[in-house]
Amino acid sequence: MFTGLAMTTFTGLASAQSTQLKGRVIDAISHDPVAFAYLHLEEINRTALTDSDGGFLFSSLPQGTFTLAIHRIGYKDAHWQITIRPDQMDELLLSIYPEVLQGEEVTVNSESMTSGGSIEGVSRKVTGNELRASLGSTLAETMRLKPGMDQRSMGGAPARPIIRGLGGERVVILKDGTQSGDISAQSADHAVSMDPITADEIEIARGATALLYSSNAVGGVVNVVQNLIPTTIPRRITGIISLQGKSADESQAGAVKLYVPLRNWSLHTDWSGRSGGNLKTPLGTLQNSKFSTRTGIVGGGGRVFGSDIAGVLRAALPSVGLSLIRPWGYAGISSSLYSSQYGIPPDPNGGHPDGVNIEMQKWQVNSRSERILNHAFWTLAEGRMSYTQYQHKEIESSGFIGTEFGQVVLDSKVQLRHKPLSNRWEDGIMGFSAGYKNYAVRGAGTPDSEAFSLAFFSVEKMTIQKLDVEIGFRAGLDLLRPEQQNPDSRIGFIRNRKFITLASALTTTWNITQRSSLGATFMKTVRAPGFEELYSEGPHLAAYSFEIGNPDLNQESGWSAEGFARTRSDRLETEFTVYSIWFSDYLHARNTGRINFRYPSLFDYQFSSTQAWIRGAEWVTTLKLSRSLTLLAHGALTHGDRKSENSDELIPLPMIPPASGSLGLSWKNHGWTLETGLEAKATQSRLGEFETRTPAYQVWNGSAQYQFMARGKLHTFILRAQNITDRIVYSHLSRIKDISPESGRDLAFLYRIYF
Repeated sequence: MFTGLAMTTFTGLASAQSTQLKGRVIDAISHDPVAFAYLHLEEINRTALTDSDGGFLFSSLPQGTFTLAIHRIGYKDAHWQITIRPDQMDELLLSIYPEVLQGEEVTVNSESMTSGGSIEGVSRKVTGNELRASLGSTLAETMRLKPGMDQRSMGGAPARPIIRGLGGERVVILKDGTQSGDISAQSADHAVSMDPITADEIEIARGATALLYSSNAVGGVVNVVQNLIPTTIPRRITGIISLQGKSADESQAGAVKLYVPLRNWSLHTDWSGRSGGNLKTPLGTLQNSKFSTRTGIVGGGGRVFGSDIAGVLRAALPSVGLSLIRPWGYAGISSSLYSSQYGIPPDPNGGHPDGVNIEMQKWQVNSRSERILNHAFWTLAEGRMSYTQYQHKEIESSGFIGTEFGQVVLDSKVQLRHKPLSNRWEDGIMGFSAGYKNYAVRGAGTPDSEAFSLAFFSVEKMTIQKLDVEIGFRAGLDLLRPEQQNPDSRIGFIRNRKFITLASALTTTWNITQRSSLGATFMKTVRAPGFEELYSEGPHLAAYSFEIGNPDLNQESGWSAEGFARTRSDRLETEFTVYSIWFSDYLHARNTGRINFRYPSLFDYQFSSTQAWIRGAEWVTTLKLSRSLTLLAHGALTHGDRKSENSDELIPLPMIPPASGSLGLSWKNHGWTLETGLEAKATQSRLGEFETRTPAYQVWNGSAQYQFMARGKLHTFILRAQNITDRIVYSHLSRIKDISPESGRDLAFLYRIYF
């Protein structure tokens, strides 16, 4: 059904002549072919992997100029601006250089490649060596050491990224450009429903680009790229096998990815599994922090979403994506299943002394189609649809289900790429999205509800001499409707709510020279309140709270400004960023300090809105000390305040990360990469209401990587050690910091083979 819908979305538009792009990637020094290099045509999100002779092929491409990025273990990232024409028959020969300077990029132009303006500072990618070296058990753990990033956690499994002190709905998490469909943004005990071990790259978008996906991504958009729906046909069967282990929780993980050509079809299938025990800390073991996750294949008898036969069949299949690749474009469909069981540690106030166990399952079907257009203005049309079925149970030690969440999400999106509006403008994007959500809760007092959303968006780019400009706009309508309206509810009049959201962004970059630039981003974001914020009135034992909604809440509005300066030379690369975010209606669950009269072990958390202000700075420096040795340093500082309920005084916001920084050395030579460094965080003494102070700490980390080719296969080994001296560390963003520190000494390994 979904493939048919996606394939017929653009039947009214004539398709244009497409072409293919083929070539080889070689070592710039030895001229040997480079196998298993990851290629990405960024503007149209096409990917390919070179085979054993360095060859690659992109088929069914539209005409135009695109950015081709190449990432490969042991080599510097490289970017080309490539113009694709129908008469282009030559095979490209692309040279990439062995890696010496961490994070250095190479930009190349030739007669068949033209330069184009780019907006810097609004997005970054985590891929290649950087992704493998930081790969953790969760998405948040994988990203937490990046500048300005941290994680909200509540044990081993429930963790979510924090960007510049912002989390929850203010950081949008996507998988392959589609909403994750879970409820991880709602509460600290809810885990993100994806495993980073199968990620090809992680994209972090801010500014105008973020408005393609949401009007409320003031913190940013995090997109985990797994490429489950293929966009090109590989030249032969290829795959990746990964094995990972960690000592702090005695966890093991494995994953298999396979890409198969089937004439005009392309098949991608993957499976992953991960399990771990209770977390070990310098003060002992954190009870009930074990976890087990599966993607693709689910154990435990295959009982998913009840005992229906369809659920059993879904539980027996791996994640799979299948695409038809034709000259007019492609159309594909994917099905994936994620299952997780994990523990929440005991409540320090005695609400559940043995902890809570959570069982969570998500089944998602995605379809995506792209059609090349023969039109005077439009060049490319893309349609996406997704269906997500999600279930989440919080089980007490007695076996009683204390709270149960269920959610069905339908999303659709159509976007069109057009030709430049004039000589100064570049290709732009316009489109619209529509969504439906059905939400049900048992045991938490929130009424069954549904939501409808509709949005129009546009992102345009232009270049004026050395000035690059990016403009984004998104207008939306959100309708939230409880199953039953109740004017006599104790929390207020529970009723239908309608919100009109208007978000916009402007980013400018002044390219002073080819290696230095200044830039600024100005953004207005809007967020409609969620079901729990409006309608909840009940206990949430796993979150240690009794949550009270407010049906009268207005939408959250934020204004942000960011400025950055960047420079790069042969030896030094540095970037400095400052930012400020002002919320006129900051929505949050405030700990009132009041013990609930019905549940004496829980405090009342009241959803409310107030004015808030977050500001901070980040810096990153990379200094090449010699051909093989590099100095790496970065730091971040974030302050957050809100207006007091009783006066105009500003008081600290809760859950704001303390100042942090790191200093390290990286040595690279002949397939080896050795890194060591110091990670530090300051004391957090700017405390929100009922928060406790967390002391400063410094921990020593290190890693060793090695890669080599053997019999046409690429082997990579990574050994990482964190908190080598087993220091006692408390994270200010941990909901359980009052009962346990973070993990102690942790040794982790990753083995990955490309074939």
